[in-house]
Amino acid sequence: VYGMPIVFGPNFQKFREAKQLIREKAAFPISDYLTLKYKLDKFISDDNALQHASEYAANYVKKNLGATKIILDEIFKEKCLN
Repeated sequence: VYGMPIVFGPNFQKFREAKQLIREKAAFPISDYLTLKYKLDKFISDDNALQHASEYAANYVKKNLGATKIILDEIFKEKCLN
């Protein structure tokens, strides 16, 4: 994900990160071939579109650095208390 725009299928509603990436304009849900073709053609032909989506993706990763450590700390804290 880091520094690259993301495309994925239409079944993303259960994934918080996918919804956040869409809001951040770093990810794009694709429901059919024409939508995929349009989005990929846009990235190939429009350097600004590719650059912006790439920057948004990189910023999302940067903002969420350390999340794994926080989650693991909570898990181990809970385990130690029990």
